Amino acid sequence: MGSVEINGKAVEIDGEGYVQNFKEWERDVGVWLAKEDHLEMTDDHWVVAQLLREFYTSHEAIPTAKELAKLMGNTLGDEKGNSKYLAELFPNDPIKLSCKISGLPRMAGCT
Repeated sequence: MGSVEINGKAVEIDGEGYVQNFKEWERDVGVWLAKEDHLEMTDDHWVVAQLLREFYTSHEAIPTAKELAKLMGNTLGDEKGNSKYLAELFPNDPIKLSCKISGLPRMAGCT
């Protein structure tokens, strides 16, 4: 895809829609990425994005589905701390889509 302009700022995006530089991501980039995947972001989507970014910053790794569900449960409550709710927020491939919209790098082995 190359460089896209989002609110006057050039952001490098690869052919699959992943931000090439984690530090270039900001909320407007996430909005743009979500729209590209026909997803309307809600407050819960943004909570997940923030959890993912914090985890990645602390661990230099993408959390497993189980780790993310636990983080979601701690933040959003037990009823939302599960893979079913994550799949409702980010359909089809929840970890891949949530990481992409959050500006995280493509997971190893993801196509």
